[in-house]
Amino acid sequence: MLKKKKEFVILTLLPVLVILITSCANVNQTILSIEQINNSSIHDFVKEVNVLKPSELISEVSIIKSSALVTDNLQTLYVDNNYIFTSGDIGGYSYFRWDTLDNIRGNLINVSIPIWDDFVPGSVEFAKNPINGNIYARYWNKIIDAFTGNVLFENAPDPTNRYYGCAPKNRFLIDDFGNFWVGASEIEDESLYQNGLYIIDPDFSNMRMVFPEAVWQIYMDSKKNIWVISKKGIYKFLKEDSGYSDPILIFDSESNNVWGEAIIEYGKDIVFLAKNFFDNPNIVEEKNFWLYKISNSNGYEVLLDKDYFISFFESLYPSFPEIINHIRSMNLFVFNNKLFIIRMGNDEVYEYTGNDLEKKILTKPFGQEDIKVIKRNGIEIIVSVGNIKGISFYNLNGKNKNYILNQVSTSNNLVSNYIHNIFLDEDNGILTLSHLANGYTVIDNEQMQMNFLKSDDAALNSLSIIGFFKHNGKLYTSANDYIFEIINSSKKAKKVGELRTNGEKIYYHNGRIWSFLNAGATDNGKIGYMNLETLEVYASDNEEYRNAKNMIPWEKNYQIYDIIGVDEDTVFIGVGSERTNNTFPYILQYKYSTNSIDQIPLPDNLSMGIFKFTKDIDGNIWGISNKKVFKFTNGKWEFFTEIELGNDIRDALVLNDYLIIISGWNSNYLKGENDGIEFVNLKTGESTFFKRKSIGLPTGLTCATVLEKEKIYQLWIGSHNGLAYIKIPKEIFDTDKN
Repeated sequence: MLKKKKEFVILTLLPVLVILITSCANVNQTILSIEQINNSSIHDFVKEVNVLKPSELISEVSIIKSSALVTDNLQTLYVDNNYIFTSGDIGGYSYFRWDTLDNIRGNLINVSIPIWDDFVPGSVEFAKNPINGNIYARYWNKIIDAFTGNVLFENAPDPTNRYYGCAPKNRFLIDDFGNFWVGASEIEDESLYQNGLYIIDPDFSNMRMVFPEAVWQIYMDSKKNIWVISKKGIYKFLKEDSGYSDPILIFDSESNNVWGEAIIEYGKDIVFLAKNFFDNPNIVEEKNFWLYKISNSNGYEVLLDKDYFISFFESLYPSFPEIINHIRSMNLFVFNNKLFIIRMGNDEVYEYTGNDLEKKILTKPFGQEDIKVIKRNGIEIIVSVGNIKGISFYNLNGKNKNYILNQVSTSNNLVSNYIHNIFLDEDNGILTLSHLANGYTVIDNEQMQMNFLKSDDAALNSLSIIGFFKHNGKLYTSANDYIFEIINSSKKAKKVGELRTNGEKIYYHNGRIWSFLNAGATDNGKIGYMNLETLEVYASDNEEYRNAKNMIPWEKNYQIYDIIGVDEDTVFIGVGSERTNNTFPYILQYKYSTNSIDQIPLPDNLSMGIFKFTKDIDGNIWGISNKKVFKFTNGKWEFFTEIELGNDIRDALVLNDYLIIISGWNSNYLKGENDGIEFVNLKTGESTFFKRKSIGLPTGLTCATVLEKEKIYQLWIGSHNGLAYIKIPKEIFDTDKN
């Protein structure tokens, strides 16, 4: 057994680290202008670092600001005549001025503040103070200055965003007296989180609960009265000279067994959509919807009842009469004095004509989760996000057309700071970065170029690119459960065939492309591959892999970790269990020639399985397990050495005589406290572990690759928060001298 020993030779010789990142780690720090890096060499922004001692590997990290939206999967909006703010499911938020819309590159600002364990929340809500004109953000459990990111209040209830396919509307508002109104709702376990409506004083000196019921929406009408949709019902708060009245229950949801979905002012009245469930559509067999009106006398009447909605949707889809039961959420907006309803999961828009609904054709795509209508220069414009890629602007300049702003159209370098995978074309040294977006980034001789991919299938107008591979000299990609050939001259994607994936990884080996499906944190993994010559699909399951004509023998439920090709006929599959105490002292071996699977034992009865495979230049297979490294030699696995890293292994590669292991956020189950890079000397078994925070790497490490140059190696590391680039002198890996 080789003994583990810490060594610091690598520490003292790694001189340079550059991070290319699209969201500001600290919005108060000085950041380079985006104009400086447009079509420029990365070397222009590399700063040499003076290394004083091993514990001070890097004394300075350069942050290069890019202008991409924090994500294409946006959920919330704030719009006024000067600014637009938006956020998505994770990653902070972005904002820009209206007058920069025609020249957005370099003029978009991102704010990204970790809340705990480096978690950067999304679903940020925004509100403007009518007294001082400042814009504030509800950033998880904090109230912050939306422009600077400065935290002003830290004890607000968190938004508790866990939902069954339908989400609350805006729950953050500032009234005419400067008070902050905050709503919270938790559907999974109400005993664990805060629920209710809260009001925070303008100077943040006090927060009080108004009522404890879960809140779905907070809305202010033109008279400055405030309406709140809650689990109990719809409340009205009348604006008075010195404040607001006590809550008046206008609509009792519990007694009517009907709950508010969205509320808005329409003409002289308040109207609201309602449904027969509050937050969980799965509890009712048949979903029902209503449209109500609230008059000035606080009475209410039904404008459209549940039977009308059922018959309306049946008339739209006669071959799909049960469509109403597949609708989980809808929204309301008023445009040019007309009331419109839009249903989630479909960008169809329906106009309320006074007696019924009429389907309207608006230019697609159209956002559904958050819709704002604003009048600029006498023209009403609809700004919307949700279930589309980016921000939709409808009727800009009075033209009934959509303008889409997304990551590709806002970035100067990387398509996104979410680096999902890095593909190295070893023939020419070109790196291709996938971002789970429609665009991808190419790095050629350290020059960055963004590409937008268009499918030849009109039904696939927005692709979520997982990764890339080469076959017979041609570049391919996997996106939206299809394999595409990329036609370089036109940047078009030619659909080749269907292969389901887990939305994370694909594996190329000997003319086949592999994928696996893990059904969340359960031991129910499925696996399959496509033969790229015949387009036949082999799979362990022909329900999940719908087009599989050939079955792979699969006798046990596994959590699948990794796949690697061994020789032309053989593939290794790393398997285990999501249960932390389960042991899997073997890997699976698959043979193409016999379509068979065998177990290859590991020399460790307590092993939890192989999490990640990699191969060295001599063709040896290395396996990283829980705090151990194994080597496959002479037809069997042998224990090699112990390591620091125990789980959440994201990537591994061999560089000369060193194994480099990249770990993710939950490494050793310490949630952001033990992630980083481990270097293992393959001659001595000694290893050195660098915590991510200690060397300034971005959060959420995902992948890595190495480019060889004349005197250095370039180690590229992807993450959820940027692209790290480390230059390593070649002599560091000359193990004969060390």
